[in-house]
Amino acid sequence: MPFLTDPNPPEYGSYTFPTSVETTGFECDPVMDEANRTVLYVRHRVTLQWKVVADLGNNIDSAMASIRTVLMQRGQPFVYQNRGFGADWSINDGGTFTDVNGGPVPTNFSFKPLGGNRAAQCSWTVEVCVPSNCAAFSIYGVLMTFNYKLRIGINEHGYSSRTYMGHIAIPKVYDDHDIVVSDQFLDDVIPAVPEMFKRLARDYDHSFDKKRTDFTVVDEQMGSRALPVGCTAATASHELFSEKSGFASWYGTITANYVLSPSYKPEAAWAAFYELVAHRMQVAKLAFIGGSADEVIEQQKPKQDSQSFILSLRMSEPEIYGMNTVGFEVTYVQVCSLEEVLKDGFLKAGLWHYPYEGPAAWQLWVSSVPEVLRPRGLANLQLDPANEIIVDLCLNSLVPPPQQDADFTGGDLGIELGDITDLQPSPDVDASWFYYNPEIEIYEDSHAIVTSSLIEEPYNPYEQSPGDLYAEGYVPDEKPAELTDQVQYRAPSTLIIYIAGEAMRAWFPIPRPKIVSWNGLQVKEVSTIADGCFFRTKTMANLGVGTPIYYAEWRFKYVVELRPVAPIRPPVSRHGQV
Repeated sequence: MPFLTDPNPPEYGSYTFPTSVETTGFECDPVMDEANRTVLYVRHRVTLQWKVVADLGNNIDSAMASIRTVLMQRGQPFVYQNRGFGADWSINDGGTFTDVNGGPVPTNFSFKPLGGNRAAQCSWTVEVCVPSNCAAFSIYGVLMTFNYKLRIGINEHGYSSRTYMGHIAIPKVYDDHDIVVSDQFLDDVIPAVPEMFKRLARDYDHSFDKKRTDFTVVDEQMGSRALPVGCTAATASHELFSEKSGFASWYGTITANYVLSPSYKPEAAWAAFYELVAHRMQVAKLAFIGGSADEVIEQQKPKQDSQSFILSLRMSEPEIYGMNTVGFEVTYVQVCSLEEVLKDGFLKAGLWHYPYEGPAAWQLWVSSVPEVLRPRGLANLQLDPANEIIVDLCLNSLVPPPQQDADFTGGDLGIELGDITDLQPSPDVDASWFYYNPEIEIYEDSHAIVTSSLIEEPYNPYEQSPGDLYAEGYVPDEKPAELTDQVQYRAPSTLIIYIAGEAMRAWFPIPRPKIVSWNGLQVKEVSTIADGCFFRTKTMANLGVGTPIYYAEWRFKYVVELRPVAPIRPPVSRHGQV
């Protein structure tokens, strides 16, 4: 019924309703949060009905135009008192209550003329959203809602991933100049990266009114091996394979690619690669001394039984226009047997050993890239409340585009570059050989026959033959046969020895091999080009300062000057030590 004598009629904005105004509708709907655990606020719909009557001799045209203009604006102060509702509303006037959904919001205005333009029946509905479970509340510096959910995935290897999804929202206050965007609270609700995990993605979706932010954060388990300092991603591989001629020399290749945080220079990637190579080569070197893996890593004894030599180094920039990527590859050769390689869980090969493992290593990595792991990432993009401009046709104003200023703060650690040549071993005569592979061939020549007619002076084949039989290793009988019309001499059988092979050595040139004796008997070299004999040597590479790698191959011919009595055995060979 109308409040005919109400001294405090409702007000909205600059319009005060007449004392005859009547409340024809009042509805309340609770608005739950997405977890359905609490009421965010209550949405009230209030419908008022009243008459507008012109003064005598006038009409209501100008009055209705003014009323419509005021009542169709949102967010104006709304006073609703003495209506038996149980609480006097004074909304958006700086008092007890403030609409938390950008209202009050007018939703309907109806108009019915009475007597032309002399009077009218009006109806107006407004929507008001305020919490109902407290007499007073604060809308400044607080969240209105925060909800999240988790999705945990486990792959076939047992490694976990965590997807953290949710949203935050703040009260929507009309014409608010203090708290405008929910983005200001985003940093407080993003969790830290779990230990031994890597943050793969952070996605933030801001609503059009900037009062709500939906977020998705994905973390993936990485295992115990931490990333190197300053790297946001890294891939590396280590391969070991034997030479074609056997399992005495092993060639290794360590390849790695790094993605660096923008605040780091390529030197950081080199430092990580150098430490990886040094660690694995050191493990392989010290393993020959003996002991467990942990004991070997802690020892600082010099290499005794084998050596590893770096043969080549490759550097690359895998992606010039993309992220800050750096690549390296090093190739080395190591001399050891297959048994030594496989012993102690491949310890002597240097495989499966990494310098950064465990929680402490991950903490070191986390502290090296704080700008990468912060909630807003490298660019640190944020919404600036000053950019929140509302376009109003009535103002006819030009709106500048919003600005997003990136903040690439971060620090580059002081890095001391390692010299790859420092990993080369010191000159060692006994450990300088990569391989020395001789091949021995032995032939017995027993078919040399010389004939002569009877003459005044007996024919001596060792003095009068066209060739130098002595030089060819033939020895005369102690008791020559008597002279006959036809004299036939059979020279004693001769042993011919061919030695061929190849060798590779570090530091020291490879001397020309030589057979000095055979089964205690003297031998004589009779090498000729016609027999395919040769000796060739060259420098294969120069690994750093003072580490040349020499290669040689050869083929020589020898004869045994005296026929041996003992069974034929392989000759004693000396390659010549420096």
